[in-house]
Amino acid sequence: VARRISVLPQGFDPADFERPAAPRDPARMRLLYSGVFYDAQTPDVFLRALAAWLARRPGARERVEAVFVGLVPEASRALAERLGLDGVVRYEGYRAHDETVAFLRSADALWMTIGRRPGAEGISTSKLFEYFGARKPILALVPEGAAREALAPHRAAVVVDPDDTAAAADALDDLFRRWEAGRLPRPDPEYVRRFDRRNLAGDLAALLSECAER
Repeated sequence: VARRISVLPQGFDPADFERPAAPRDPARMRLLYSGVFYDAQTPDVFLRALAAWLARRPGARERVEAVFVGLVPEASRALAERLGLDGVVRYEGYRAHDETVAFLRSADALWMTIGRRPGAEGISTSKLFEYFGARKPILALVPEGAAREALAPHRAAVVVDPDDTAAAADALDDLFRRWEAGRLPRPDPEYVRRFDRRNLAGDLAALLSECAER
């Protein structure tokens, strides 16, 4: 018997993004990560890429900040210190969801990572869809698979391999140049709207109606 399978993605609540953005220094490009780290998902490649980029572009040091909203492992904090990223990296700690969204709205660019591990090709993470809701450029350190496929139509995503420090440093340089020029990319609004939970609820209702009719 032939079976049809429908998959509804995760999404975001647009009402969450109506609140004001968190305060920030407009003279510094804000790169932001929200959430926790675990297993192969660590900030270490990003931190090394940030340090490598600043080593070749020291003038950017006072004009960029990397903000972490959530929990960062002590080992990664120690790495950031060894890399000389004091004054560039900021830790905001674990925040309530509404505060986290305010930070997402304040960012110039968001970044995420998945890392290499068995089954990584099937991981997209709920964070990605909140990032879509923020309507910001996204730097994604992710392997081939579900996350890359979801990011491909976004139009404002820069995707690099999760362990490619040099490519991540180049991506940071490109984002900074675009930010300086006031030309950061914008996501495709029609694509983002697909992940509005109101639209997803409508899709679910239509599927349930179809099942009931059958």
